[in-house]
Amino acid sequence: MPKTLSFLLIGLTSATILAYGMVEATNIDRDQHSVIRIQQMEIPAIADVRIVERAAAKEESLDVVDVVETVEVESIETEEVSYLPVVDQDDIREEDKKLLNDILMWLPSSCRDNLDHLVVRYDPSAPRGQGTSSTILIRGGMSKKETVSIMVHECGHIVDLGSMQGTQDSGESVYPDGPIPTYNNDLSAAFYSISWSDVVSKYSTSDENDFVSGYAASDPFEDFAESFILYALHNDAFKKMANQNEVISQKYDFMKNFIFNSGFESLQGMYELPENERVWDITKLSHDALRV
Repeated sequence: MPKTLSFLLIGLTSATILAYGMVEATNIDRDQHSVIRIQQMEIPAIADVRIVERAAAKEESLDVVDVVETVEVESIETEEVSYLPVVDQDDIREEDKKLLNDILMWLPSSCRDNLDHLVVRYDPSAPRGQGTSSTILIRGGMSKKETVSIMVHECGHIVDLGSMQGTQDSGESVYPDGPIPTYNNDLSAAFYSISWSDVVSKYSTSDENDFVSGYAASDPFEDFAESFILYALHNDAFKKMANQNEVISQKYDFMKNFIFNSGFESLQGMYELPENERVWDITKLSHDALRV
């Protein structure tokens, strides 16, 4: 055999032995090494998985399964937020969807369970809020704090008119909601009767301090909604009023015993109540609900 060929064969054999040793060393912990290499690679857009597979296979001769698992982990992190159906509407802005959803999930379930329609109007001339037994209309573009206050107040109407229903056999009470009767065994009628002799008249012995706000004294339904928001957002102020006034005490106890369940965490509020004074509108008071 020529000397040159002998040297060539010897060199190839040595290289083969050296390469084999390197492969054996690499195989000590191949799985861990593979994961590290995937993490260090600049992987193309996830949408083209085939490019990822080819790049990874060429770099380390990896199984496609390793790459697919990495892609699946990344896709989980971008999962979309889930909203209540009544909130998840195309014409409601994303930031408003989240806030309105958070409010409904925080309040007693009797509001969201009876809310069939939620309308957000991005019009500065629209009413700040309106509520019926199953529908809330709210103005878009308000501050987050005002949006929370208005939404809570309107949920008070949903709970009052929508979740509490009497039966016809008990007879119609003196508190109809326009053409819609309120029946005598409706819990709402029991609340109204604390201050109202009928749907438009307060008891002759009533005074302004028997209501949590000036607006609450306008009719039985606003009396309920203003008491609802005061309990939820300014509970300390409501308690202070209750300690000063027996009629307010009955309204506080009604909210505590029949509307807000024991697991609900009302806010202590930021409202410093002057003695024997009432604001006109509870929704105008500042608060720290939902950290807004």
